[in-house]
This record gives sequence, structure tokens and C-alpha cells, in this order.
Amino acid sequence: MSAMRLHGREILWIRGQVSNGMFSRGLLSGLSPFGSVPEVEGVLYVVGDVHGRLDLLEDLMGRLLRDAVRLAPELDAKPQLAFVGDVIDRGPDSRGVVEFLSALSEWPEFETIFVTGNHERMLLSFLQEPSKGRRWLRYGGYETLLSYGLKRLGDIDDPADMQVLADQLRAVMGPHVDFLDAMVPCHRAGNVLVTHAGADPDMPADAQSPRTLAWGCDSFLKKRRSDGVWVVYGHTIVDTPTMRRGRIAIDTGAYTSGRLTALRIHGGTVSFVTATGEQREGDDD
Repeated sequence: MSAMRLHGREILWIRGQVSNGMFSRGLLSGLSPFGSVPEVEGVLYVVGDVHGRLDLLEDLMGRLLRDAVRLAPELDAKPQLAFVGDVIDRGPDSRGVVEFLSALSEWPEFETIFVTGNHERMLLSFLQEPSKGRRWLRYGGYETLLSYGLKRLGDIDDPADMQVLADQLRAVMGPHVDFLDAMVPCHRAGNVLVTHAGADPDMPADAQSPRTLAWGCDSFLKKRRSDGVWVVYGHTIVDTPTMRRGRIAIDTGAYTSGRLTALRIHGGTVSFVTATGEQREGDDD
């Protein structure tokens, strides 16, 4: 029996006896017309929009860790573990989530990749131009401020007050700002492109604009790609993870639904696992 501490908790497992029942096989809807299956070297895990739900993240990471340990004997390299962005805002503990994710690089079981979402971009824009931060505050930024101990907003229409707030947030976040700023626009593994909000189907996978990757484009959900690349994305909430016409949607609305989903691609198969917890009220992006 082995043990590992997961964000202050001890996770126990018996090597070689970890059940794989936590994962459910994905349905390849629209596969034949699309003409390819998602394939990567080794194993790729992708986690959907966390949105400040540290409780769900801890649960989900415990499950992924156990699965990675089970698969380790048959792998030549570490599994890749990617996050689709929007790890902050809306939920109650953005600070705890960023702290947790910042420490993941020390875990020997995974190669970690952090894709930036529109919420990370809004926070960083607020720090650079505080007078333009009203939209971020409206769509979940206030919850992030609270998680960092900032409870007094001042006048959000007063540029001076917003500048003070931005300076306070930057100071209390410290290295967390650098962590968010270092996130990448997307991640490519095999014929899979991990993004936050999708990709322009009329542009090559390696020629997408950062704005499109973070905010999406109108044609993404309407037109399938012709290059055989599968796009994994969050941003758009779905009741259950879906696979269709080259798209894999994994944002199950963690901050409000109490369900945080991850996918696993391994050996030409796709499967999903979802951590569940308390439901909360929330608004759309």
C-alpha cells in the first residue's frame, strides 16, 4: 500500500488494484462522417472549467491520480494533464484553486498544461487597465476578490478606486498573477487540440488567434473541421460531456451544477469522469 498527500489530504491506494469503474466510455457521435478518432501518445487527461470549486477539484484529482497510478506500468511517459482554463471566478475559492494548481508541477505523476480561459484574461486585463474591470467584476470577479480577502470595492465607476483595488489584488495575489499569466493559449497532443472556448474551423489548428481560443467564434459549434483534428473545449456549459463532429465539450458547469468533469484519451478510446458536490446559484458567461 502506498500513500500520497493531496493538498493536505492523504490519499491511499493499493497499486495494481485500483478500479477503473470511475470512468465511463464516450460515445463517438458523428464519428464516421468526421473520419477520425481522438488519438494521442500515451495518456491525455483534460479537466473542464473549475471556476473556484476547490472541493470538486480535490475530489477529481484524487480520481485522476489513482487512475494514473493504475496505468503507470504500461506507459513510457507521464500522462499529460491539461486544464481548459476558467479556473478562477464565480465559485467560492479561486485562491485555493490557484494555490492547488500552482503546486501540481511538483507532482511526479503528470506533465501539467494550463490553458488560459476568458476569465483569466479578464482578470489580467483588469490588473493592466483597472478602469475596464467592470465586466470582470460582474461575471465572477467579485467572488475572486473575496477569496483573496478583498471585501471593499469602492466606486467601480471611479478610475482611482479601481486602480487602488487592482493594486491591492496584485499585491495579495503575488506569484499567483505570474501563474495565470504563464498559461498557454492551447495545447496540441496527437490529433487533439485542447482549448478553452473552441477553435475557428476555417483556420489550421496551429494558426488560431488567442482571442478565438479564449472567447470562441460563431462558426465553431456550427461547422465541423475538415482536418481530422478533435477540439476539446470548455466555456460552453453542457449537461453531460459530449463528442460530436470533431468537438468534445467538457464544461459541466462546476460552479453552479456541482459537477466537474475530466476526460481521458488513451489507446484510441475516450472516457469521462465527473466529481459531484453542492449545487450553487450562478449566471451564464
